[in-house]
Amino acid sequence: MTTKKQDTEELVQSHAADVDTKTLALRQTILRAIADALKAEMDAGRADLTERLVELYDALGSKSFDVKLESGKKVATLSLSISQPAPKVTDEKAVLEWAKRNAPDLVRVVPAREEVATAGLLERLSFAEDGTAYDRNGEVVPGVTMTAGGEVTHYSTKFVPDGRRAIAEAWSRGEFARTLPGVAPALADGGDDGDE
Repeated sequence: MTTKKQDTEELVQSHAADVDTKTLALRQTILRAIADALKAEMDAGRADLTERLVELYDALGSKSFDVKLESGKKVATLSLSISQPAPKVTDEKAVLEWAKRNAPDLVRVVPAREEVATAGLLERLSFAEDGTAYDRNGEVVPGVTMTAGGEVTHYSTKFVPDGRRAIAEAWSRGEFARTLPGVAPALADGGDDGDE
């Protein structure tokens, strides 16, 4: 009678001719560790980069910024996304009470509660410069306001056609050791790859 461990070892050995399972497992584990380290670096730097991009936007008015390797090759463009003014329900109870009196066709009774068809309501409203909501009769609609917009919500990265390849090649050459210390590979003596 064989044990589960023996069965597993036999299965692994039987597949050794087709696929080196240990090598594949090591490869995936290495890639996972590197991916986790890179994600941690990205998460740690995202807020700082967003803050700096906002400062540049405020100073220069530009929403897009080129990203270049140390060689000067452009690999991507970072673009800030700016929020647009948008209506927002801030007090659902007040909106419901107003809608019952002024727009009963928008009130739906859902088992155990009433709610307003918010999208339909917002289409019927107009907004003053201060964000106050008004219906077609000029009555103030409580619990709804217009958010100002103009705030940076996030940034996005758009790679140039060969940008990812250029980054991968620079990574392989150890060019990011100063930019990503402890994460990116570095050449042992700072530039010589050891070939003679």
